Amino acid sequence: YTSLRDLVQKNGDPGGPCGFTNPNGNAQPLPSVVKWGHSSNEAFTPSHEGPCEVWCDNTRVFQNDNCAANLLTGEMPIDKSKCQGASQLYFVWAALHTSSWQMYKTCVKLQGGGGPTPPSPSSNKPTVVPSSPPAPNTPSPPSPPYTPSPSNNGGSVQPWGQCGGKSYAGATTCVQGYKCDVKNEWYSQCVPGSNGGSGGTVETWGQCGGKTYSGATNCKTSDTCTVRNDWYSQCVPK
Repeated sequence: YTSLRDLVQKNGDPGGPCGFTNPNGNAQPLPSVVKWGHSSNEAFTPSHEGPCEVWCDNTRVFQNDNCAANLLTGEMPIDKSKCQGASQLYFVWAALHTSSWQMYKTCVKLQGGGGPTPPSPSSNKPTVVPSSPPAPNTPSPPSPPYTPSPSNNGGSVQPWGQCGGKSYAGATTCVQGYKCDVKNEWYSQCVPGSNGGSGGTVETWGQCGGKTYSGATNCKTSDTCTVRNDWYSQCVPK
């Protein structure tokens, strides 16, 4: 394989070409530094060691063999000149802490490009399920790697979707087990937790415990809260 993206695409693109993100969301300006944020106070999950890449259309602009170990702040500087005219920013990360691996993917439409071009056709039956969906952001607003939710005020926002921010006109209520967390004035996101404390039910693959965590701790009856490390426990199928 010539790259991590090449490996993912040639093995069925598990989870779809853009993971949980919407490649048709609002176009964002290209930052000079892309930042991955697992939550408001954590970058790459320390236990999830493995390589990651950032692409502008078909040009790779960042690569590291062990992002969790080497990028403690989650910041990935890129050469913006290589992204001139690009339509889409694409991020992929392979977490190798389990024998089956976990793939994290995010797509963001870029301002000035010709529209979104997902890296490969979607797969309806993913073979790998990420434990915590992708959510890269930038050190200054707005945060391109986050993906806006559909523009409507009804319904609930899915995990890791946009739930607020300046000029945002979509839904603002997160699904049960998630809370709307303010990232910056332009972007708020549904992250694991509950505005109502430890009550409620956490969705499958959502966070259910860990140091400093104050959200919901009850998994669905079909799931169990599994400790990943001191800082993170997760609802996984039994």
